[in-house]
Amino acid sequence: MKIPSFTHREKWIFAGCFFSYMLCYTGRMNLGPVLGAIQSEITVSSAHMGLIQTVFAAIYAIGQLVNGSLADRTDPRRHITTGLVLSALCNLLFGLCRSYGQMLACWGLNGIAQSMLWTSVVRVIVISFDKQQRSFVNLAMCVCFTLGHLLAWAVSGLLAAVVSWRGCFFVPAGLLALTAVFAFCTLPGQKADPIPKAAHTVSMSIPELLSDYRIWLIFLACVTTGFGRDGVMTWAPKLISEAGETKIAAAASSLLIPLLNMTGILTAQVLLRKQHGNIRSAIRLLLAAAAICCISIAAVPSVSGPVLALLLGMMCSLMYSSSSLLNVMLPMEYAYTGRAALIAGVCDCMFYLGAALVSVVSGALLDSLGRAAMYLVWAAAAVVSCILMIPSSERKIHTA
Repeated sequence: MKIPSFTHREKWIFAGCFFSYMLCYTGRMNLGPVLGAIQSEITVSSAHMGLIQTVFAAIYAIGQLVNGSLADRTDPRRHITTGLVLSALCNLLFGLCRSYGQMLACWGLNGIAQSMLWTSVVRVIVISFDKQQRSFVNLAMCVCFTLGHLLAWAVSGLLAAVVSWRGCFFVPAGLLALTAVFAFCTLPGQKADPIPKAAHTVSMSIPELLSDYRIWLIFLACVTTGFGRDGVMTWAPKLISEAGETKIAAAASSLLIPLLNMTGILTAQVLLRKQHGNIRSAIRLLLAAAAICCISIAAVPSVSGPVLALLLGMMCSLMYSSSSLLNVMLPMEYAYTGRAALIAGVCDCMFYLGAALVSVVSGALLDSLGRAAMYLVWAAAAVVSCILMIPSSERKIHTA
């Protein structure tokens, strides 16, 4: 892809979007790597630990609907900065929690804070960059997701191994506070001058936007894709650590997953070009491959931590790349409607609705039926997502 030209101001705006969202993952994805350590300390079941993520995901999903509607007409800089500060506070408080109930409440509040970020980032991208620039920025934001996961798991895994699980929340709290300052200094506020093309966009009415049944199929596909994707992202560190690895080795093995996610993003870009810009076709192929990969994992009785991480990483990279196409590039298609932030919010809401379901379902399956059943349910979610994308619109995105 040819890199378009950016003004000095646009480069800073891009940096603000990229680093704000990448670093927000350190305060969102830091729970997964320490689920086992927390569970051992407060002695609750896997299903109870999954419920913490379920509460976060459910509140985050509702927040996406609210903030998606607000982001198209509010100050994006203020929205993002406030979300980062609140998330920093929630992480700090979570690290001080002594009981399960306190943890549940803190992580639920963190869901509210984190839900303020993505739709406002989409709004900044739409008003600050033209169509050619957005193609590059979209790809960069897909990479941003992967780097955010990698950073969150690396920081949390290392801190959990050498300090304690509480450090996995204190350090991200500091990072988020610093990121809030950076975002405030780099992102445009309400009175920033948008790109002329974006400035003259007339907002389509919400009933008109949602009148096409095919967009509802896309939203449902986001639910089932989020179910499979977040199942791996949440439970992989625990599964790998239970494969007999030391804490350091388990943390290192877990990092294979976000690294493989990066290759998945690049593969999706190549596949998208091969499909002549047909994003739905590319997503279907990625989801079908993810289902096959997950079934293969279920058929493997017992493997070492690194091998399990590799297998889970392959499955996750396919689910992750398809979700990135759904969650980043698809909303940008609808910039002409003036509702790109709303669509991004609904898509992200649906992803986290799936995440809310998988957290508690996977925990219950792990306790009752074992790993194989959990893997097969993840595979079924990928198959359903693939089917839902078949009757979807044939709209194409620009990849050049």
